[in-house]
Amino acid sequence: MLEDRCRLLLIIEVIDSREAIGTIGLDRIDFINQVAEYGNVLIGPESFKHKGLAMEATLLLLTYSFERLNLNRIFLHVFADNKAAVGLYRQCGFRDEGCLRAAVLIRAD
Repeated sequence: MLEDRCRLLLIIEVIDSREAIGTIGLDRIDFINQVAEYGNVLIGPESFKHKGLAMEATLLLLTYSFERLNLNRIFLHVFADNKAAVGLYRQCGFRDEGCLRAAVLIRAD
């Protein structure tokens, strides 16, 4: 995975203790077209959730992506009913581009 130039997976850690608490990254990095897909966001321990860490990590990743990797566009997919994620992404500057209808089969078994 370390040699895959089309993917970047980073660990989110607490600055003081250096405790790993999650991940964040980019997939399908295309350096020719300067685009990548944002994803792999996970904050593990409950005690670290809802503290703004996902937003901080997202903003740091976006800054790195645009300024250091010279990317021009970062995109993502999110379920419309995931209000917390949609709100986070909008606060970080992502904009809605479209809606994929019937893209996922959800069974009510």
